[in-house]
Amino acid sequence: MQDLYSCVLATLSPQAETRRSAEALLESASSKPGFLAQAAATHRVGTNATASALAVRQATAIYFKNVVKRRWEDAPLEDRAALRAALLPLTAERQSVVRRQLVEAIAVIGAHDFPNNWPELLAFVVDRLQTCLVQPIEAWDGDALQGVLETLEALVERYRHETRSDPLFQEILVVLGATQEPLLLLFQRMCVFWRTGSKPSERHASLVLTAMRHVAEIFYSLNYQDLPEFFEDHMADWMVEFGWILQADQALYEHVEVAPLTALPDAHALGVGTGNDQHADLDEEASPLDTLQARIIESMILYAEKYEEEFRPFLASFVTAVCALLVRHGLHSRYDGVVIAGIRFLTTVARSVDFALLLSSTTPAAAALNEANLLHYICENVVAPNMQLRESDIELFTEMPRDFIRLELDGTDVSNRRRAASELLRALLERFEERITILFSSYVNRMLEAYAFDPQTNWKQKVNAILIVSALSWRAGTRAAGATFTSEFVDISGFTKTQIRPEIERAASKLSRQSPPALLIAEALKFLILFRGRLTASELAELRPFLIHLLGNRDTVVHSYAARFLERVLASTRLGNEPPTRILDRVEIERCVEAIAHQFSRDPENEYLMKLLLQMASLVSAKESPSIVRLLAMDLQQRLGSFTNPVYSHYLFETLVMLTRSAGVSAVESLLFPIFEQILQQDIVELTPYVFQTLAQMVLWRGEGLTEAYRRLLPPLLAPPLWDRHGYIPSMVSLLVSFLRTDPKLLCDAEHLPRVLGVFQKLVSFRTHDHDGLRLLSAIVDACSSDDRITPYLGAILQVLFLRLQSARTPKFVRHLLACLAHIPALFEHFLDQVWIPELRSPERSPLLCDPLVGKTICCAMVLMAEARPLLWTKLLDPTLGCCLVVETQRVPATENHGHNRNRILERDQHANQPLETEEAFVADYSVEHAELRSAQIPPVDPCPQVTYPVDLLLQMLARYCGSTAATIKFITEHCQAERARLALERIQMERPTARGASV
Repeated sequence: MQDLYSCVLATLSPQAETRRSAEALLESASSKPGFLAQAAATHRVGTNATASALAVRQATAIYFKNVVKRRWEDAPLEDRAALRAALLPLTAERQSVVRRQLVEAIAVIGAHDFPNNWPELLAFVVDRLQTCLVQPIEAWDGDALQGVLETLEALVERYRHETRSDPLFQEILVVLGATQEPLLLLFQRMCVFWRTGSKPSERHASLVLTAMRHVAEIFYSLNYQDLPEFFEDHMADWMVEFGWILQADQALYEHVEVAPLTALPDAHALGVGTGNDQHADLDEEASPLDTLQARIIESMILYAEKYEEEFRPFLASFVTAVCALLVRHGLHSRYDGVVIAGIRFLTTVARSVDFALLLSSTTPAAAALNEANLLHYICENVVAPNMQLRESDIELFTEMPRDFIRLELDGTDVSNRRRAASELLRALLERFEERITILFSSYVNRMLEAYAFDPQTNWKQKVNAILIVSALSWRAGTRAAGATFTSEFVDISGFTKTQIRPEIERAASKLSRQSPPALLIAEALKFLILFRGRLTASELAELRPFLIHLLGNRDTVVHSYAARFLERVLASTRLGNEPPTRILDRVEIERCVEAIAHQFSRDPENEYLMKLLLQMASLVSAKESPSIVRLLAMDLQQRLGSFTNPVYSHYLFETLVMLTRSAGVSAVESLLFPIFEQILQQDIVELTPYVFQTLAQMVLWRGEGLTEAYRRLLPPLLAPPLWDRHGYIPSMVSLLVSFLRTDPKLLCDAEHLPRVLGVFQKLVSFRTHDHDGLRLLSAIVDACSSDDRITPYLGAILQVLFLRLQSARTPKFVRHLLACLAHIPALFEHFLDQVWIPELRSPERSPLLCDPLVGKTICCAMVLMAEARPLLWTKLLDPTLGCCLVVETQRVPATENHGHNRNRILERDQHANQPLETEEAFVADYSVEHAELRSAQIPPVDPCPQVTYPVDLLLQMLARYCGSTAATIKFITEHCQAERARLALERIQMERPTARGASV
């Protein structure tokens, strides 16, 4: 145990060599029996509270959690049982930073073992809850209560994300049966404590409010999949307490009387109408009560969305309570979390079947304010104030521009108040478009008049006006295309000409004496980004010079928005199959590159500038590409070991790959190799996978033979320790595959082939990397196909494969193994009959077993085999036809196929000299360990490159075997399932020309 403590302590050393050595020892020890129990035991020994001891315990807990995630299923059963028993008392850990990690580990174990193999977990939780129900609140053990509630919260949190299934609902029923009543009683008791008890101490106040927040989180998770019977029967009990909490404020701390739900304060009296922060002296951090109120509103959103009929009796009072809460909290940033949640709740109501509630004059809110209906009140006192620019927004823009961009441009629709209020306005427009447009148009006109009267003083008014017009105009759209449908009541073109373009021109003009404020320029640019699809070609051409000029603007947000606009226009142009030269000519590209190069030193690691450079990469000539590669190489050199933005580094390497392909490998390798060698020698974890992927492309695309510089990569690449770095494995496999395809003799000799096969054997043993091992094996077999070098190893290879197939069969492994065995007809037939066809009969597995490459492989192999053995048609026609039909349902455009990257579903060579839509793919695929470069993908070898539709090929070969159309139809009806036979006969009746079966 002391050795483990010392080893973890060494991992915190500032010395890289000491740290790496300790990490290697930990990695080796973690695979041995008893390690998890020993790591857990470190939290039971000693009470040393020094900073170093706490840091070691926290690091141990983090490593313990990560090992549990990776290796729990492989741990010995006796170790697992002992560890489960030892973990539960540790939930009372006093240090929250340690407790959180242990709770996460319990949740991971619970996902595997609970409830069948770990019934003690739920019994432990219920026992702690029952203890709190009988004890006075002042006698509660705060750490024990926090730990048990955090454990239950972490255990049930996954119910929000799991797919609906019988086992899931059985588990939920088990949890509900044990906890639903204690949770309600505990929550009610804590609420009564506030309402009737004496003024609590700060410790008890924080403890009870935090416990109530955990209960609210558990309530949300337990209700997410379906409305439990107990919660439906006791909905009124929960709603009474929730409603009281929403109308409570700091009176909980001061224990003063709380106003009734129906009393809505005057918004203008609170300063909301003027945008003043009425609580300027409050702390910036949200209080426990603020967080609790936000969690309760999230639950109300869930009920309003999913259980509207059961929740309807309570809806009106909660709308009133939320409106009161929003107005009471005003514009202070401390309340952002609860205010955003409240605005989301009103948005949900506006989009529900109960939207007419907003028009009712009988609601408490409308009656209290003497309003004709609640709609006008919400517009006047909730939407309009929260769309205003606040001082906190200006501070964020000035001091943390990257965060501002993330919230305003790349965030969700509810990432900040202004966006949440805009979304509420859009929801109201869906129901009351003309009425809302007229009301807010009057606001916009007053704001623009104020700006025109005094631009220097009232520029914020125009910022607010642009945001409101954006919300009024947007009806539908996507992130990739911008607005695709806009309001008929708003003249976007006219607004752009009169209000947006003048600001852009003034900002870009060298003759203008007074440039608009940067935030106003940014808002104007954001309007153009959102509605770029509504601009005509001539309008784009007129704006383009100004936007290129703004790439050089000193303000981070302004030049980032300008880059974003140009990048999105280039991307959408390609999606529409228009020549990209219509957007930027050669001179404009040079100006863009010059501006981006200038910003590298002023605004380092700006991902928007790099995304624009990536889109322009295919427009740059081969003669100009090396100079841009040199620019990127210099930037990479300057920031080695200090990259802080993983998105930027990802797109930097995407751009390098594109430019390398354009310029020719021999023209840029002298620029890249020295930097790549430094990255590999220094083992920069964030960049090494990208280097391997880029080198793989350089090996593939190099026109001449491989030089000694490339050959020097092989010895360290085949060193066993490097293959313990799991994040590097996909990229290193790609590099080995490139070597095997480019120079097969290099790795297929007597020295290297056994080592490469050793890598294959190691990878196949891991479930997470078995497909990489099979990808490598396919490349080995193809490289050795011209001679018999692989023959001596076939027996050992097949033994490894079939042992893995027997011990841990998965659809992914079966799918990739099929492509390997297609090279061996005798084994291939046996594999189809004994493994693939039985797996295919499972409806939930069949889509995982079929992809375009599998369909082609089976069709082509079966056709070749059936010519020699006609009886195979009887055995394999039905499953093969089913696979091909699944393949065709999966055929989607490349821009929609991002979710299949991990499965390597590639229907065509994606090395065309055009940048792909990499943004959404990167977001989906990025991880700390490995992110795949879209431009550096190596497509698998297509066994039938001339075939686009496997079904047509299959039916053509079957018709040749049967001899006539009538015989083909009879054969299909006799040997295929009814639905598959119907689809095949429809395909025959369509009488497609033979050329389609061989079309590319």
